[in-house]
Amino acid sequence: NSWWNYTQMRSINKFLEALDSAVEKKIITQDNYNTYKGEALFIRAYCYFGGVTVYGGMPIVETSLDDKYDGKGNEGLYIPRSTEKATYDWILAQLDEAAKLLPEVNNGGNMRANKYSALGLQTRVALQAASISKYWDRKPLNSAYVAVARDLTKMKAEYADAYYAKVIEAAGKIMESGKYSLYGGVPASIAAAKDNLINLFQSYQFTEGLFGRSYNSGSATTGNGIQTRGPNQHVDGYLVGTGSATLNIADEYDYYASATDRKVAGRQIITLN
Repeated sequence: NSWWNYTQMRSINKFLEALDSAVEKKIITQDNYNTYKGEALFIRAYCYFGGVTVYGGMPIVETSLDDKYDGKGNEGLYIPRSTEKATYDWILAQLDEAAKLLPEVNNGGNMRANKYSALGLQTRVALQAASISKYWDRKPLNSAYVAVARDLTKMKAEYADAYYAKVIEAAGKIMESGKYSLYGGVPASIAAAKDNLINLFQSYQFTEGLFGRSYNSGSATTGNGIQTRGPNQHVDGYLVGTGSATLNIADEYDYYASATDRKVAGRQIITLN
Protein backbone atom coordinates (compact mmCIF):
# COMPACT_ATOMS: atom_id res chain seq x y z
CA ASN A 1 0.00 0.00 0.00
CA SER A 2 2.98 2.35 -0.15
CA TRP A 3 4.42 1.69 -3.59
CA TRP A 4 4.73 5.44 -4.16
CA ASN A 5 7.42 5.81 -1.45
CA TYR A 6 10.65 7.60 -2.29
CA THR A 7 12.86 4.64 -1.40
CA GLN A 8 11.40 2.84 -4.40
CA MET A 9 11.66 5.94 -6.57
CA ARG A 10 15.32 6.27 -5.65
CA SER A 11 15.88 2.69 -6.83
CA ILE A 12 14.29 3.57 -10.15
CA ASN A 13 16.45 6.68 -10.49
CA LYS A 14 19.58 4.65 -9.70
CA PHE A 15 18.54 2.16 -12.36
CA LEU A 16 18.11 4.94 -14.93
CA GLU A 17 21.57 6.29 -14.13
CA ALA A 18 23.07 2.81 -14.47
CA LEU A 19 21.34 2.41 -17.83
CA ASP A 20 22.98 5.56 -19.18
CA SER A 21 26.38 4.23 -18.15
CA ALA A 22 25.68 0.77 -19.58
CA VAL A 23 24.72 1.98 -23.05
CA GLU A 24 27.67 4.38 -23.17
CA LYS A 25 30.02 1.46 -22.44
CA LYS A 26 28.14 -0.71 -24.97
CA ILE A 27 27.24 -3.24 -22.28
CA ILE A 28 23.66 -3.20 -23.57
CA THR A 29 22.28 -2.46 -27.02
CA GLN A 30 20.40 0.70 -27.88
CA ASP A 31 17.18 -1.30 -28.33
CA ASN A 32 17.50 -2.84 -24.87
CA TYR A 33 18.33 0.56 -23.44
CA ASN A 34 15.15 2.03 -24.93
CA THR A 35 12.98 -0.78 -23.56
CA TYR A 36 14.50 -0.71 -20.08
CA LYS A 37 14.33 3.06 -19.85
CA GLY A 38 10.74 3.06 -21.09
CA GLU A 39 9.80 0.50 -18.44
CA ALA A 40 11.55 2.48 -15.72
CA LEU A 41 9.78 5.70 -16.72
CA PHE A 42 6.47 3.82 -16.84
CA ILE A 43 6.98 2.37 -13.35
CA ARG A 44 8.10 5.70 -11.89
CA ALA A 45 5.07 7.43 -13.41
CA TYR A 46 2.88 4.68 -11.93
CA CYS A 47 4.40 5.35 -8.51
CA TYR A 48 3.90 9.10 -8.77
CA PHE A 49 0.31 8.60 -9.91
CA GLY A 50 -0.34 6.65 -6.73
CA GLY A 51 1.22 9.46 -4.73
CA VAL A 52 -0.54 12.41 -6.37
CA THR A 53 -3.95 10.81 -5.85
CA VAL A 54 -3.18 10.60 -2.13
CA TYR A 55 -1.16 13.73 -1.42
CA GLY A 56 -1.77 16.14 -4.29
CA GLY A 57 1.40 17.89 -5.47
CA MET A 58 4.64 16.05 -4.74
CA PRO A 59 8.39 16.74 -4.81
CA ILE A 60 9.56 15.54 -8.22
CA VAL A 61 12.91 13.77 -7.88
CA GLU A 62 14.57 12.62 -11.11
CA THR A 63 18.05 11.73 -9.80
CA SER A 64 19.38 9.56 -6.97
CA LEU A 65 20.66 12.67 -5.09
CA ASP A 66 23.84 10.86 -4.07
CA ASP A 67 25.91 13.90 -4.99
CA LYS A 68 23.80 16.25 -2.84
CA TYR A 69 25.32 15.21 0.48
CA ASP A 70 27.83 17.98 1.18
CA GLY A 71 28.40 17.28 4.88
CA LYS A 72 27.00 20.69 5.79
CA GLY A 73 23.41 21.75 5.22
CA ASN A 74 22.72 19.21 2.48
CA GLU A 75 20.47 21.80 0.88
CA GLY A 76 20.27 19.86 -2.38
CA LEU A 77 18.24 17.18 -0.65
CA TYR A 78 15.37 19.55 0.14
CA ILE A 79 13.35 19.51 -3.04
CA PRO A 80 10.26 21.71 -2.92
CA ARG A 81 6.82 20.25 -3.45
CA SER A 82 5.39 20.85 -6.95
CA THR A 83 1.83 22.00 -7.48
CA GLU A 84 -0.79 19.32 -8.04
CA LYS A 85 -1.18 20.37 -11.68
CA ALA A 86 2.58 20.35 -12.29
CA THR A 87 2.77 16.86 -10.82
CA TYR A 88 0.03 15.54 -13.11
CA ASP A 89 1.64 17.25 -16.10
CA TRP A 90 5.03 15.72 -15.28
CA ILE A 91 3.53 12.23 -14.99
CA LEU A 92 1.81 12.62 -18.36
CA ALA A 93 5.05 13.85 -19.95
CA GLN A 94 6.93 10.86 -18.51
CA LEU A 95 4.37 8.53 -20.08
CA ASP A 96 4.71 10.35 -23.43
CA GLU A 97 8.42 9.57 -23.35
CA ALA A 98 7.85 6.00 -22.17
CA ALA A 99 5.41 5.37 -25.03
CA LYS A 100 8.02 6.56 -27.54
CA LEU A 101 10.73 4.33 -26.08
CA LEU A 102 8.77 1.14 -25.42
CA PRO A 103 8.20 -1.43 -28.18
CA GLU A 104 4.73 -2.48 -29.28
CA VAL A 105 5.50 -5.98 -27.98
CA ASN A 106 7.79 -6.41 -24.99
CA ASN A 107 10.13 -9.35 -25.50
CA GLY A 108 10.31 -9.72 -21.72
CA GLY A 109 6.78 -11.13 -21.74
CA ASN A 110 3.16 -10.10 -22.06
CA MET A 111 3.00 -9.09 -18.40
CA ARG A 112 5.68 -6.43 -18.98
CA ALA A 113 4.85 -2.86 -19.99
CA ASN A 114 4.84 -1.96 -23.67
CA LYS A 115 3.96 1.13 -25.71
CA TYR A 116 0.25 0.62 -25.15
CA SER A 117 0.65 0.03 -21.43
CA ALA A 118 2.12 3.53 -21.20
CA LEU A 119 -0.74 4.98 -23.24
CA GLY A 120 -3.28 3.06 -21.16
CA LEU A 121 -1.87 4.43 -17.92
CA GLN A 122 -1.84 7.86 -19.51
CA THR A 123 -5.59 7.67 -20.13
CA ARG A 124 -6.15 6.85 -16.47
CA VAL A 125 -3.89 9.64 -15.20
CA ALA A 126 -5.40 12.23 -17.55
CA LEU A 127 -8.95 11.16 -16.69
CA GLN A 128 -8.22 11.50 -12.98
CA ALA A 129 -6.73 14.97 -13.51
CA ALA A 130 -9.67 16.01 -15.71
CA SER A 131 -12.27 14.74 -13.27
CA ILE A 132 -10.87 16.42 -10.18
CA SER A 133 -10.37 19.62 -12.16
CA LYS A 134 -13.93 19.68 -13.49
CA TYR A 135 -15.57 18.78 -10.19
CA TRP A 136 -13.19 20.54 -7.84
CA ASP A 137 -15.80 22.99 -6.60
CA ARG A 138 -18.16 20.22 -5.49
CA LYS A 139 -16.17 19.91 -2.28
CA PRO A 140 -13.32 22.44 -2.25
CA LEU A 141 -10.59 22.30 0.35
CA ASN A 142 -10.30 25.04 2.92
CA SER A 143 -8.42 27.91 1.23
CA ALA A 144 -6.90 28.79 4.60
CA TYR A 145 -4.57 25.81 4.29
CA VAL A 146 -1.15 26.78 2.99
CA ALA A 147 -1.05 23.85 0.57
CA VAL A 148 -4.35 24.95 -0.99
CA ALA A 149 -3.34 28.62 -1.18
CA ARG A 150 -0.17 27.63 -3.04
CA ASP A 151 -2.00 25.22 -5.39
CA LEU A 152 -0.06 22.31 -3.95
CA THR A 153 -3.36 20.50 -3.43
CA LYS A 154 -5.68 22.30 -5.81
CA MET A 155 -6.97 21.95 -9.35
CA LYS A 156 -9.11 24.32 -11.41
CA ALA A 157 -12.04 23.71 -13.74
CA GLU A 158 -10.22 25.45 -16.58
CA TYR A 159 -7.70 22.59 -16.70
CA ALA A 160 -10.28 19.90 -17.45
CA ASP A 161 -10.67 20.23 -21.22
CA ALA A 162 -6.97 19.76 -21.96
CA TYR A 163 -6.84 16.66 -19.77
CA TYR A 164 -9.95 15.17 -21.39
CA ALA A 165 -8.35 15.80 -24.79
CA LYS A 166 -5.29 13.85 -23.62
CA VAL A 167 -7.53 10.94 -22.59
CA ILE A 168 -9.10 10.85 -26.06
CA GLU A 169 -5.72 11.12 -27.79
CA ALA A 170 -4.09 8.28 -25.83
CA ALA A 171 -7.13 6.00 -25.96
CA GLY A 172 -7.43 6.63 -29.70
CA LYS A 173 -3.87 5.41 -30.29
CA ILE A 174 -4.62 2.19 -28.42
CA MET A 175 -7.82 1.52 -30.35
CA GLU A 176 -6.27 2.42 -33.70
CA SER A 177 -3.45 -0.08 -33.13
CA GLY A 178 -5.91 -2.94 -33.61
CA LYS A 179 -4.02 -4.98 -31.00
CA TYR A 180 -6.63 -4.86 -28.25
CA SER A 181 -10.32 -5.51 -27.89
CA LEU A 182 -12.99 -6.06 -25.25
CA TYR A 183 -13.12 -9.69 -24.19
CA GLY A 184 -15.99 -11.54 -25.80
CA GLY A 185 -17.03 -8.73 -28.10
CA VAL A 186 -20.81 -8.33 -28.26
CA PRO A 187 -22.39 -11.24 -26.40
CA ALA A 188 -25.19 -13.03 -28.23
CA SER A 189 -27.14 -13.84 -25.10
CA ILE A 190 -27.36 -13.29 -21.37
CA ALA A 191 -25.65 -16.64 -20.81
CA ALA A 192 -22.78 -15.64 -23.08
CA ALA A 193 -22.41 -12.32 -21.27
CA LYS A 194 -22.23 -14.11 -17.92
CA ASP A 195 -19.62 -16.54 -19.23
CA ASN A 196 -17.55 -13.68 -20.64
CA LEU A 197 -17.56 -11.89 -17.29
CA ILE A 198 -16.50 -15.01 -15.41
CA ASN A 199 -13.77 -15.93 -17.90
CA LEU A 200 -12.44 -12.38 -18.03
CA PHE A 201 -11.55 -12.46 -14.33
CA GLN A 202 -10.54 -16.09 -14.02
CA SER A 203 -8.25 -16.26 -17.05
CA TYR A 204 -6.08 -13.28 -17.96
CA GLN A 205 -6.84 -12.05 -21.48
CA PHE A 206 -3.99 -10.43 -23.39
CA THR A 207 -6.41 -9.00 -25.95
CA GLU A 208 -7.92 -6.81 -23.24
CA GLY A 209 -5.16 -6.57 -20.65
CA LEU A 210 -2.68 -3.74 -21.20
CA PHE A 211 -0.60 -4.49 -18.15
CA GLY A 212 -0.80 -7.14 -15.47
CA ARG A 213 0.65 -8.55 -12.32
CA SER A 214 1.69 -12.16 -12.48
CA TYR A 215 2.47 -14.56 -9.66
CA ASN A 216 4.23 -17.06 -11.90
CA SER A 217 7.47 -15.63 -13.29
CA GLY A 218 5.91 -13.40 -15.88
CA SER A 219 3.32 -15.90 -17.10
CA ALA A 220 -0.40 -15.26 -16.94
CA THR A 221 -2.12 -17.15 -14.14
CA THR A 222 -5.74 -17.57 -13.14
CA GLY A 223 -5.15 -15.49 -10.01
CA ASN A 224 -3.43 -12.29 -11.10
CA GLY A 225 -4.32 -10.57 -7.85
CA ILE A 226 -8.12 -10.69 -8.08
CA GLN A 227 -8.68 -12.93 -5.06
CA THR A 228 -9.88 -10.05 -2.92
CA ARG A 229 -12.18 -8.78 -5.68
CA GLY A 230 -14.07 -11.90 -6.63
CA PRO A 231 -17.13 -13.24 -4.80
CA ASN A 232 -16.24 -15.57 -1.95
CA GLN A 233 -17.99 -18.51 -3.61
CA HIS A 234 -15.87 -18.38 -6.77
CA VAL A 235 -12.29 -17.69 -5.64
CA ASP A 236 -9.80 -19.53 -3.47
CA GLY A 237 -7.09 -17.71 -1.59
CA TYR A 238 -6.32 -15.23 1.14
CA LEU A 239 -9.08 -12.82 2.22
CA VAL A 240 -11.35 -13.84 -0.64
CA GLY A 241 -14.24 -11.56 -1.50
CA THR A 242 -13.14 -8.69 0.74
CA GLY A 243 -13.27 -6.19 -2.10
CA SER A 244 -16.15 -7.54 -4.18
CA ALA A 245 -19.19 -5.44 -5.00
CA THR A 246 -22.35 -5.81 -2.93
CA LEU A 247 -25.78 -6.35 -4.44
CA ASN A 248 -27.00 -2.85 -3.67
CA ILE A 249 -24.07 -1.42 -5.63
CA ALA A 250 -24.73 -3.76 -8.55
CA ASP A 251 -28.40 -2.70 -8.54
CA GLU A 252 -27.36 0.88 -9.24
CA TYR A 253 -25.99 -0.05 -12.66
CA ASP A 254 -27.31 -1.26 -15.97
CA TYR A 255 -28.32 -4.84 -16.55
CA TYR A 256 -29.21 -7.22 -19.37
CA ALA A 257 -32.57 -8.36 -18.07
CA SER A 258 -35.74 -7.30 -19.85
CA ALA A 259 -38.66 -5.69 -18.08
CA THR A 260 -40.30 -9.08 -17.59
CA ASP A 261 -37.22 -10.42 -15.80
CA ARG A 262 -37.34 -7.97 -12.92
CA LYS A 263 -39.74 -7.49 -10.08
CA VAL A 264 -40.22 -4.21 -8.33
CA ALA A 265 -40.71 -4.34 -4.58
CA GLY A 266 -39.33 -1.21 -2.99
CA ARG A 267 -36.26 -1.53 -5.23
CA GLN A 268 -35.48 -3.43 -8.41
CA ILE A 269 -34.72 -7.12 -8.01
CA ILE A 270 -32.86 -8.40 -11.05
CA THR A 271 -33.04 -12.07 -11.89
CA LEU A 272 -30.84 -13.54 -14.61
CA ASN A 273 -31.87 -17.08 -15.58
